[in-house]
Amino acid sequence: TLALTLGLVPFMPAQAEWPDRPITMITANSPASSPGILGTLLAEYLSRELGERVIVQGKFGAFTIPATMAAKNAEPDGYTFYFAGNSPWATVPFLLNKVPFDPWNDFDPIAMIFESSPLYIAVNPKIKATNIPELVALAKQNPQKLSWAGSSTLGPIVGDLLNARAGVELINVKYKKTSDAVQDTVAGRTSMICTGFAGIVSQIESGQLRVVGITGSNRLKDNPDIQTVNEFYPGFVAEGWFVLVGPKGFPSEAAKKLNAATDKFLKDPVIIKRMKSWGMHSSGASNIADIKKHMRQSNELWTKIFQQVKVKKQ
Repeated sequence: TLALTLGLVPFMPAQAEWPDRPITMITANSPASSPGILGTLLAEYLSRELGERVIVQGKFGAFTIPATMAAKNAEPDGYTFYFAGNSPWATVPFLLNKVPFDPWNDFDPIAMIFESSPLYIAVNPKIKATNIPELVALAKQNPQKLSWAGSSTLGPIVGDLLNARAGVELINVKYKKTSDAVQDTVAGRTSMICTGFAGIVSQIESGQLRVVGITGSNRLKDNPDIQTVNEFYPGFVAEGWFVLVGPKGFPSEAAKKLNAATDKFLKDPVIIKRMKSWGMHSSGASNIADIKKHMRQSNELWTKIFQQVKVKKQ
């Protein structure tokens, strides 16, 4: 009481409520890809919902290492988070001898974006195949004559897996940019491509590419005529997923607000329709325990995939 009377208690300014300045969302995805488009839409939505601008910072290439390391090394103050695909957890540890981050201990999950999304296998129209069995038969008749254009980290792996499971010899051509892979397949320099739907939708609609299958566990409700590779080679499932994570120590209050805002975004009818058209399945932002469980289960799936393909670590 005496201290208050004499004015001896120092003034403690009220702590600013998060967020009170712009936020950075790191991504490893091309703006033209389906995840890239979704990430941009999410950033725009969060900017409106949180009242502060969310800036998309793209760091591309090199097995997503630049983006992942930027997220790991960011200050855990709530103002930098990572719009991350499954690569840092599900594939990179199997592709590199030395991984400069610990996928399980360097990041705090914030929100699930989507749990699964298949890749599309599409051929140049000159390739006389309309489904997976015809493609495999053609490849067996022409060993080392058909080529597979795969971008990012997943596309090439799917090509290696098809070679192993179907007993074919497709030439696996790896690309850093999806746009280059698409361009070469349309031009006929490569026979087929494996990538997300958004990267080839215009070419499919114009007849420049023809879809022969997808890598999901089930056929898509919106496109039930498209076969899954899993129908002919059980267990052949290669699906991507996306999650928001922050650097270790990400503030819980910021994480809660981001999770709630992201959940509202994912349940918007317009976004739901867009994601379904891309083959993305989302149950909402989910909770931390379920997110971690999904990430572990995905890791187990990809462990089985890499046991079937021969990949030399770099």
